[in-house]
Amino acid sequence: MAGLLSLATKFGDTSVENLRRLGFLQPGTEASERNVKSAITKYNKSLENPAVRRREVLRRDGQDKFTDADLGNRKIITPEDMLGNTLVPVFGDRTVTGRTIESIQGIDLPTPQNSDGGVNFIRRYQDTPLAYASMLDQAAKKQGNFDFAAERTDNPNILGVYTASADPANNFTNPTAGSLFQMTQSLQLPKKAKKQFDDDMRKKDPNWVGLDSPDAYDQLMGLGKYPMEGAGARRIKFTETMDSAKYRDLGFPVRSDVMNTIIEPDLVNVNRGDSGYGVFKADVGANVVPMEGHGAYNTGILGQYEGGLEVSRPASVMFPDAFKWMQAQGRGESGQLGSLMMDPKLFQIADDKWINRVNHYDKTGEILPSRPEAGVMAAMVAADSQGAGDPMDYFQGQAAERHNQEVDARMRAIGMDPRPEPGYEYGDILPFRRDIETGERELAAPSFIRDAVRGLLDLSSTPKTKVYNPQSIFDVMM
Repeated sequence: MAGLLSLATKFGDTSVENLRRLGFLQPGTEASERNVKSAITKYNKSLENPAVRRREVLRRDGQDKFTDADLGNRKIITPEDMLGNTLVPVFGDRTVTGRTIESIQGIDLPTPQNSDGGVNFIRRYQDTPLAYASMLDQAAKKQGNFDFAAERTDNPNILGVYTASADPANNFTNPTAGSLFQMTQSLQLPKKAKKQFDDDMRKKDPNWVGLDSPDAYDQLMGLGKYPMEGAGARRIKFTETMDSAKYRDLGFPVRSDVMNTIIEPDLVNVNRGDSGYGVFKADVGANVVPMEGHGAYNTGILGQYEGGLEVSRPASVMFPDAFKWMQAQGRGESGQLGSLMMDPKLFQIADDKWINRVNHYDKTGEILPSRPEAGVMAAMVAADSQGAGDPMDYFQGQAAERHNQEVDARMRAIGMDPRPEPGYEYGDILPFRRDIETGERELAAPSFIRDAVRGLLDLSSTPKTKVYNPQSIFDVMM
């Protein structure tokens, strides 16, 4: 043990922050002296690897080096400024906009890495017609969402409201995979370790050219002879492969170091779905436009920067009517956030009832339950229950009803309630539900498990019933 401790003294950093960043110590467990000692022991053991020692010396003694573009002052708006508009969620990653990175935690990047996306894209391009960037299919889908909301509410005043994605969405972005790759080029990793990585990467992506290939960076970024389409999926596989204890202990760069450098500081602690940090006025009826010069995306959406709320609000506060509709479909909390990102027909009218709900949350921190009379989307649900048909429903007609009945029956056959029962609150993780009136708890399937099982049964029933629900794929993934 004395030898290992001397390694840590000479090469490493056994602070709680570093142990947590490396994954040796899980957040929230540092109060336990036993947990900290165990983490230090594992960290010290990893330092026996010379590649780990080289990385840790750089991380301990170095710092970030980057320059930021001048985006001007952020324009702050209030919820009252949004009254009279129709709000549409626009999901995005949390990366910083306009940052050029030269070094991360003391590890140089041979070529500076740009971070071009993120919530402040609309702010950076406020003097141009551009408001949002994505790939062609997703950009067209979101523009269709704006147009649909304008037609449904008979209101051309549509606001695109930034809504934060979960952390894994950052793996798609250029600065995450690009920085990790370039850091591998500076760390003098052993050939054996790089071969292990390439072998594991090719299990997910057989076409991966390898860390030592001169084409590797272009392939990850979708540059040169490599198409941009599909590059994002490759970046996800690349980052997920590298972000493991196995490669941490082989001396590879640390994803959390990259995240610490590329995440917008104001969004470090936001939750998935938190909304309002950036807002733009959509150009209803406009065409999406080809866009050059952006590392990750090839298509732009037109609009005008409006500013952003000083503090983000939870998605269920920003879009209560959309959540009411999703709850009527029997979706758990995780499925609701997934629908908010994927469904091109969700919106929220910012009327007096909406502002009252927002103000109530701001004063008390309480999220009021959505009410049937809350707005247009809830009215659509009511119309559907009366047989009038809901234009936002993926399932229509008798075939869809038979499909749902079959899925419900198959869920009951495996001992699982097909849908949440009214009057209960369901846990997303813990296997219980609580009676809202009495507070009594009993075992029940957590909402995310129910959503995933239902998604699998939906997909498996599709060949027989000929009814396809695109949300099922997302429920399984979530």
